[in-house]
Amino acid sequence: MVYRTYNLPNNLVVAVRNVAKKQRVDVNKIVEEALREFLEKHKGERFSEIEQKMQNELITKLSVNLPRDLVEMLDKYAKENKKRMKSDIVSAALVEYFNNHMPDQLTVKENSKIQYGVIGVRFDEKTYLDLWHLAGLRRVPVSYVIEDAILEFLNKYENMNLADVIEKEGIHVSDLYRGKSLISVHMAYETRERLEEYARRNKTTMTAVVRAAVKMYLDKIKVEVN
Repeated sequence: MVYRTYNLPNNLVVAVRNVAKKQRVDVNKIVEEALREFLEKHKGERFSEIEQKMQNELITKLSVNLPRDLVEMLDKYAKENKKRMKSDIVSAALVEYFNNHMPDQLTVKENSKIQYGVIGVRFDEKTYLDLWHLAGLRRVPVSYVIEDAILEFLNKYENMNLADVIEKEGIHVSDLYRGKSLISVHMAYETRERLEEYARRNKTTMTAVVRAAVKMYLDKIKVEVN
């Protein structure tokens, strides 16, 4: 299995997760089925002709584990179509999959504008190196890893006070307010707005929240690996 993270329209990510929950299947399985069906059906067809029908807003990241042969098929199709953004192909595959099998699960937005938010966050040297190491293993930009951490944190603790979270997770407050190694974090604008609102409600900085989210995320991965 190969780990990949894709930029996808928010409505697609919501649909994938809803169907996975309803059918009690893995998100990976839905993306795999959609991609296999799409790549087999459109083999040899110009992707540009398909893409013209689908102008979606890329605002959410979805990380999945896919079979290596499928990833190789996707890479080959992208290369043949001179398409650097494989996320566009995954997006097209999922839209077609839902339209063919579950049209009631999806409403595709057209002619939307892509929006991203950027913040600079300084991390301590160990965290900085761990982030880049994980990004290298997953073969994704380090921002993808950090946004995954932020989203996981917000989805779990958005309605909980930060002070209670760090006490629950055993995080030292001093760890949230120090760092020398800067990373520019690109994230969906929606994610940045949620982060900013959470920081405002807790009377702290966005960088402090990001550091807490990243620490918890990395600690969780270390536990899973061990």
